[in-house]
Amino acid sequence: MAITPTLSGHTQPLDLDGFMALARAQVDVNEPESALQLADALAGLAQHPHLIRDAIQKQADAFLQGNRQVSYTPQSIILAGSESFYVRANIWTPPRLSGAIREQEERIFSYNLAHDHNFAFLTAGCFGSGYRTEIFEYDPSQVVGYVGEPVELTALEETTLPQGKVMFYRERRDIHIQHAPTELSISLNLMLLSPRSQDTEQYFFDTHKGVISGIPEAAYVYRKASLAALLGMIGDGDALPTLHALLDGQPNRRIRVSAMQAIHSLQTRLEQHSYISRRFVDDADPLMAMAARSLHDGGRLDAGLDLASAADLYKRD
Repeated sequence: MAITPTLSGHTQPLDLDGFMALARAQVDVNEPESALQLADALAGLAQHPHLIRDAIQKQADAFLQGNRQVSYTPQSIILAGSESFYVRANIWTPPRLSGAIREQEERIFSYNLAHDHNFAFLTAGCFGSGYRTEIFEYDPSQVVGYVGEPVELTALEETTLPQGKVMFYRERRDIHIQHAPTELSISLNLMLLSPRSQDTEQYFFDTHKGVISGIPEAAYVYRKASLAALLGMIGDGDALPTLHALLDGQPNRRIRVSAMQAIHSLQTRLEQHSYISRRFVDDADPLMAMAARSLHDGGRLDAGLDLASAADLYKRD
């Protein structure tokens, strides 16, 4: 389950440079739980009296100076980073609006949306009483990965992230639903950037029905796969070698599914016979085999397998 480490009780305020030096020495992205060694340090960073003020001031100065490469979004500020991890501050606000605008606000902050993560991270409450979160667990080895797939979910706990608390979320094991805080709150995250996270999938879940309900289109793996799908829509015959290279040379199955779909649709549009799906109806990867059978039998992917449809489903809930 998501881990709440016991802090030493003697944490002292720590500046960003000091935290980064400790993180560089102790974080091993191939051993994600190595981040737990930094629980006291992250709590100390969260106690730094000017950390967030200085970060916001830095971003404001960058805007005034015309820097378009600022690292601020409505929810996050990137504070520092390296090749294997980065530190960000997340801002959590109570919903202030109503109707469709409120729904959009909740999407920005991922409120009320059950999701896992394709990376591990350590988080600490930095300001305010924090969001409320429901935490579940699942076994990714038992998941094929299509929208609508039943998944065995285990409810673990309901908790909050107030100032001073530290939690560790495991990659593709912990699912959580964040609910809006009652007051402005800020958390700090130490995000681990393992090489496998570049190709690891991420899902939305319906915890009441116990199914995968969608996929987050912003996840890196889906952004890469969407390039293959787009090439199938707007490309011509010259795109086929590239798509075949993606299909046969990429380890990630979402890219392979999108490349297979793109080859099929492109050859159909060019009025060529497409036999590409036949090659993969017995593929060792169950998602790839399901997609191949869907193309072979119906000429298109089912909505739960198609990247664009699957990414869009959660928006219409």
